[in-house]
Amino acid sequence: MASTYKKLRIAFFLFSAIGLILYITAFSIPKWSTHESGSDGLWQICYINGGSDTCALWPDYLKSLNHKTVEIVSCLGLSFYILFVVMSALTIFWTNQWKKARAIKYTTVVLAILAVAFVIACLMIYKNDIKSGNNTISLCWYIALVGAVIAAIVIPFYLIDACRTVDPKKSDREKIIAIPAMPSSTRFSTNEETDTHNQDYSTFNPKSSSRPALMNTLRRQPPKSTNELTTKYIKSFSIPPSKTKLLFNKTKIENPPSPAPSQMSPNSSKANAQSSSLVTNNSNVPEQHSISHNTKTINKNGKTMLKKVRVIV
Repeated sequence: MASTYKKLRIAFFLFSAIGLILYITAFSIPKWSTHESGSDGLWQICYINGGSDTCALWPDYLKSLNHKTVEIVSCLGLSFYILFVVMSALTIFWTNQWKKARAIKYTTVVLAILAVAFVIACLMIYKNDIKSGNNTISLCWYIALVGAVIAAIVIPFYLIDACRTVDPKKSDREKIIAIPAMPSSTRFSTNEETDTHNQDYSTFNPKSSSRPALMNTLRRQPPKSTNELTTKYIKSFSIPPSKTKLLFNKTKIENPPSPAPSQMSPNSSKANAQSSSLVTNNSNVPEQHSISHNTKTINKNGKTMLKKVRVIV
């Protein structure tokens, strides 16, 4: 379809160009009217002299008011005709840019109407002017009339083409089949309850939600208190998956093992014994000691196991 319209534009452009050539030919040749001694044109007057025509420009004192008006109107008609043909040539190229193409086509229509109007006015004024004398209409007047008719013929085509030039996106939207809109509330069924597409999430209700049962159970559990844990008291807590309880109930501080006795004098041995007894009695600030923890482990089955942990500091 697009190639067909492009071919039509080319054909009407050539048709318009032929009309312009005809009008330029009639505009320049002095054969608009004939009389006994020669012929007249818009710009020249010719006389037959010895079997040959002698042409000269119209003198100003011989030009009537109607003749001067014809010259002005014919020049305006020629100017609009040239612009009309140029714009008709541009309609062939601006096919993708729809805004420019539509403006160019409407401008072409306006210029064609003006060209036809001024050419027809020129022909009518000239015809009425020569009726007062013995002149008759000649060949170039009819050639100019043919040029005006050609311009008038192509005007409807350019007008229709301009009206059909629309936004390509708009024409594509018109071809789209209308799809019905989705309902305002779409329901998705689950095992227990139904949730809606337009659900209000400002408040949360665990019973009406689609969460698993385990999540709801965890949300209903109260928060556990967190007490400070010490070495002497540790509150029982569950450790998954064995669920054992650790109870620390006794802490002992034992003396470090005494080194092997060495052969020393009796006085030195007594001093060492006295110092060791002081260390044993004074357990508040020991220089080197070990801490022993008795750990009681109570399993799920009720069996009790004792573990002893010894740390040397």
